[in-house]
Amino acid sequence: MGIALLMIWGLVSLGTYLVWIHDADHRDFYPRWAGARMVLEGEKEIYSIEATTALQIRLYGAEIPEGRDQQGFAYPAIVLPFLIPFALIDNVEVATSFWEGLTVVLIVISLYLLQKTSRRDVSLLPIVLLILWSYTLLMIFQGQITGLVLSALSIGTWAYHRRADFIGGLILSIGFVKPELVILPIATLVAFAIIRRRFRLVIGILLGFSALFLTSLIVMGWWVSDWLDALVRYTEYARIVWPMGYLWSNSPLLIVGLSMLVIWGVPRIWKDDAAILAASVPLQILLFPQTLIWGLTMLCFPLTFAWNRNASRGVLGIWVLGWLLLLGNVNSEWWKVQIIIVSVATLLLIFINAGCKSE
Repeated sequence: MGIALLMIWGLVSLGTYLVWIHDADHRDFYPRWAGARMVLEGEKEIYSIEATTALQIRLYGAEIPEGRDQQGFAYPAIVLPFLIPFALIDNVEVATSFWEGLTVVLIVISLYLLQKTSRRDVSLLPIVLLILWSYTLLMIFQGQITGLVLSALSIGTWAYHRRADFIGGLILSIGFVKPELVILPIATLVAFAIIRRRFRLVIGILLGFSALFLTSLIVMGWWVSDWLDALVRYTEYARIVWPMGYLWSNSPLLIVGLSMLVIWGVPRIWKDDAAILAASVPLQILLFPQTLIWGLTMLCFPLTFAWNRNASRGVLGIWVLGWLLLLGNVNSEWWKVQIIIVSVATLLLIFINAGCKSE
């Protein structure tokens, strides 16, 4: 299996380099690579306006005009240990190719292990299907770090299922490189662990995060205040939506409808830990601000659970829905609608499937 994964990494990296890297706008990985390169060169002020200008010149040879995506480094510095190995590559296109190849490998491992949590036989179909989903492919193309977050949650969950609680906690802590995607699922696992007195998971999460944070302090010094300032500037040019706020601005009745769905569905999954954990992922997307549609890749987590529980037709339906919504783009705010529709559809699938099993 290790050889197969290395072959996938190599083939995907080579394929992306030959087919879509050159002259493509992989704007989510390029500034991450450039920021990590600056850290390797001894620069510690990667969140400043001056650093953003230096990133732009390094990547594009000139400053990016105001009003466009400024592509500043806006991730917490705890992500640097995962970026620096790629920053050692002095060509951004080669580094991006390797990152995208690794992302595919991580997703394969994640979906494989998720299936192992509830069945002995693993099907390749959902793995291939969910990698070839519209949102997953776009996330890979953009060089996003969502694949790293998905793998942290998935592998950490698998380790918890295998009662390797401390290791699971260490792995889960990696998900905090993009906290808006994992806070609720990780909190759900922590609640399960505390109820069952499996405190080693909590200890693993705390130690893992502490190690990442201390490493970032050693490399960067105190960076948190500068990062928060960078986040404020990021919101001025990035495309961000808070799904609940968007629903409310269109009609308060939409919030009422979503609330009724949750009130109806929660009792159906109340005694099913796996369903509760699966439902926490689409709820996380709906409750926290999101940037564009790349975060929908996280729905591979609950969709794999649903597939394991004989809801493969429902998963296929959501897979098709994602492609139809993407291809049917009707206006500049359609991406916001997609986030809400696909997340609600996944939540509904979990509620219905859990209810059918309990009956």
